[in-house]
Amino acid sequence: MAFFLYLRQDKKRGQALVLVLLVLAVIMILSAATLTLAASHRLSVSKLSGRMQALYTAQAGVERALVMIKKNPGLLEAISRGPLQMISDEIYLERGGKKSYIKNVTAEKVDDEGRLKITSVGTFGNARKIVVAVVRHFHKYAYYLKGISVLPREDGYTLNLNGSFTLVGSIETRPALFVRGGINISGSVEIRNFEIYASGEISYKEKNLQDCGVYPYYGKIPEFPNINANWYRAKAIEQGQFYQGDVTFPEVLGNEEDDKKGKKRDEGESITPYSGIYFIDGDASIKGNYSGQAVIFATGSINVTGDLVADDKETDMLILIGLGDVNIRNHKVDALVVANNYFKANGNGRLSGGIVTRNIDVNGNIDIEVDQSLIEAHSELLELAFGEGGGASGMEIEIESWSVQ
Repeated sequence: MAFFLYLRQDKKRGQALVLVLLVLAVIMILSAATLTLAASHRLSVSKLSGRMQALYTAQAGVERALVMIKKNPGLLEAISRGPLQMISDEIYLERGGKKSYIKNVTAEKVDDEGRLKITSVGTFGNARKIVVAVVRHFHKYAYYLKGISVLPREDGYTLNLNGSFTLVGSIETRPALFVRGGINISGSVEIRNFEIYASGEISYKEKNLQDCGVYPYYGKIPEFPNINANWYRAKAIEQGQFYQGDVTFPEVLGNEEDDKKGKKRDEGESITPYSGIYFIDGDASIKGNYSGQAVIFATGSINVTGDLVADDKETDMLILIGLGDVNIRNHKVDALVVANNYFKANGNGRLSGGIVTRNIDVNGNIDIEVDQSLIEAHSELLELAFGEGGGASGMEIEIESWSVQ
């Protein structure tokens, strides 16, 4: 009897041992699985972190390339000739013994509208990311001179166009009318072939607009840019074209100055040559036929006292910049206008060019013709007027698209 009791107890002990071994096996399997999952998770997190760091590095490559272009616009000429490598194997960040590199950044021209494609490769350890950005570069004034831009000081501004005048845009390029505020168009005003943008409401009658796009409450119209008068003054002094007090052109040039420039001033149909930057510390008056490309800058107002006509519109152009008003009165004018106060026109005047102004006062049978091709045709003049070094405004670069590969 005792022998059988011993066998039963031994059998129970054996079953318990088996059960313990099974439990230990399950624990070991679960522990191994947990360790494997943890290791896999750590590896995944590490890879994800590496990929994100590589992405940030590639994005930084694009940003650095844009800064390089803004600081040195001369790079644009090199880019226009073919793809340009701008950065190679530059260390961006060191973390945990690993370094992220901006491996390669190239820029290439996309079209003639100022668009570039920036391709940047970033790495971190074995991770690699490519960012491709399409950007558009422009000088702020040059961009807004492609049309008529009214950028007042005050908020809540409304531009009232209710006289008798015509705004005509080129059919091919359709310039823009930008207004920082609202627009109220009435009376005999006629606007043709324009894209009309306002940060406020746009009110008009159907007869006022022909072949125009209308975009009220447009959110991308900036304030009037600052004008760096000291920069223009310094440039004019370098060129010997600084004038203290009120000045009248072309009389100020005189026969001797004309002879130096290789032109003779005949009675009646004289053509006055201009070149470079003229700085007038006062008011400027100007008229007559002209040749060349130049900037007329006045700390006061600029008054056009007679027809101001380019000898050849494809090669000749003036930019008139007044810290006061620019007044074309009752005359024909070929010019690009920047007025820090008012642009004024009346009577039967005509402006062929573009306008950036804080306010506009137009009445009478005025024709304002705007053709964006004037800007492209006079890129050297615009670089002279608004290029690197202070000018009226620096280069602006706008990112139009961004993709990750």
